Amino acid sequence: MVSEKFLGYNTACLQDVQKRLAEVDADPHTNIGQHFLVNQGAIDFLAQTVNPVSFVIEVGCGVGHITERLAESASSLHGIEIDKRYRPLLDKIACRYSNVNIIYGDALGVNFERLLREDRGDEGQIVASLPYHITEPFVQKVSPLRLASVTLVVGQRYAESLTSSPTSAGFGRLSI
Repeated sequence: MVSEKFLGYNTACLQDVQKRLAEVDADPHTNIGQHFLVNQGAIDFLAQTVNPVSFVIEVGCGVGHITERLAESASSLHGIEIDKRYRPLLDKIACRYSNVNIIYGDALGVNFERLLREDRGDEGQIVASLPYHITEPFVQKVSPLRLASVTLVVGQRYAESLTSSPTSAGFGRLSI
């Protein structure tokens, strides 16, 4: 399902994502929590968080509409995508932008420390829009890394678990 709720959605952005999905004859895999951010303001915000001298790791490239924006801002971009159906779209982007490298696989299995060592260590940034079910293990995986920043787009359910008080039903390990 294409996510239409993140401060509202932008019709042109939604149409772009739908066009890209049609190009590879694919629908989002809801069984793995696949969703696409279609709010241009939010995408612009993500691109603005990128420091031009940093290298960026984007987790969940999907159809590449955010990947292209990040590539315009970053000195180097490593995109990680688990769904190989989007390979034709992402390979086109990697050909168009010499600073883009796409890794096809599960982000939870990627060696982020090695990627950081190969590039610039502390100047690395992570930008990710994650499905709920991998958000906690992902946060645990990247929290010990030395990074300039981590920007996550998370659903309301996850955001609520981060801000729950000890007396609320949503309180858990992440709340602490």
